[in-house]
Amino acid sequence: ARNRSLHPFTRSIGRQASTLMMVQFPANFLLQFFGAPGPISNLLRGGIFMYFMYCVALGALGALRGRVAELPGVGAGAPTFQRPGGMFRGSSFRGGG
Repeated sequence: ARNRSLHPFTRSIGRQASTLMMVQFPANFLLQFFGAPGPISNLLRGGIFMYFMYCVALGALGALRGRVAELPGVGAGAPTFQRPGGMFRGSSFRGGG
């Protein structure tokens, strides 16, 4: 999603998809970590699944319309602020041992 030669619409959709994927793994991990009883766990997993399906449906509708959809909890895939030259440029971080 960082390729500047891509159309802004395509970059926004890519950012939304990667954000959704980054949310899915911690959500499933937390469900397993806290170990909710069977029926409650199934309801929570179903709720997470419905959230993702709702986001996919909004994204598909946005793609059909040619506009980026505002996804709940994710946003419109607007670029976040990044320092020029990378995240660690000019910091005291030193790689290696």
